[in-house]
Amino acid sequence: MSKPFRRVIAVLATASALGASVAGSPLPALSDVPIPGGLEGARTVVGDRASADRALFLPELIVRFFNTPGGTKAAEIPELQALIARLDQCGTPSPGTSCRRADALPLPLTADWWIGSVFHGRSSPATLVRDIVRSHDAALFYWSLLTLDDATRSWFARQPELVVAASRDRASVLALLAPGLRVVDGRIAVPGGEPARAAWEALAGVETADPASHPGGLVMS
Repeated sequence: MSKPFRRVIAVLATASALGASVAGSPLPALSDVPIPGGLEGARTVVGDRASADRALFLPELIVRFFNTPGGTKAAEIPELQALIARLDQCGTPSPGTSCRRADALPLPLTADWWIGSVFHGRSSPATLVRDIVRSHDAALFYWSLLTLDDATRSWFARQPELVVAASRDRASVLALLAPGLRVVDGRIAVPGGEPARAAWEALAGVETADPASHPGGLVMS
């Protein structure tokens, strides 16, 4: 782990401990992605007894199964294996299956962006939910992007090297940082706003005007 990485973690962790927050975050920009076989069928196979709100299904699933320090693998979780099998079956339904038309789940950014930037062409809109939930790193990356605001998510989407690293072996780190990470006009937002920027930079030992070299460096090295 690089020194800048540790420094930014320290800044965000300290800010969180102080109860500081960055105000004025806009609503996140989302698109839709189909879940083959429908939401109710998916909830049934994973034993989901929580809210049937489509916006909560994947985030709650990710917290339930992937929020572990050991890097849980989908292959080790029977409920996720049952879900993946259902998504595969309903992606190409045959006569006699219990599948119905797909419901839509919220997706940060777009399916095309996920397919190209995260899965490098090895996915499709019909298989995207399956590909996310069978990967610990992709699942945490999905959750992290949901926590970012529009400006930060848009900045992040334009950092291909950072996306590759953060959606793979550094996904757990991004999940730690994401709730406190905000990029506004190309600069990392700090608790207390502009009057406090110099103090935070002195504490962290980094400049916040170049976020790609710090959050990116964090995640990539």
